[in-house]
Amino acid sequence: MNAAKDDEEYCVTCPKCGRVIQKSFTTDSIIKCSKCSYEFYAYISDGVAIAMDAAKIDGRGSRKRLLTYVQALSNLKESTGTDG
Repeated sequence: MNAAKDDEEYCVTCPKCGRVIQKSFTTDSIIKCSKCSYEFYAYISDGVAIAMDAAKIDGRGSRKRLLTYVQALSNLKESTGTDG
């Protein structure tokens, strides 16, 4: 997934074929590409963008670890003063 920032909106693209899937300020969803049928999980919030194969989201454990990672990235961003 690419998450190109356009002001505050992000452009989510399929990690397999590159098709533009959506433009969004935030997302936390499993997305299926209409072109190649690749299914992936996309998370965008507070300047953090993550994508992974939907098959690897095996329940609460994986998602919980992912959200813990997102929180750590957000804290790192705040502590270093980086603006995306």
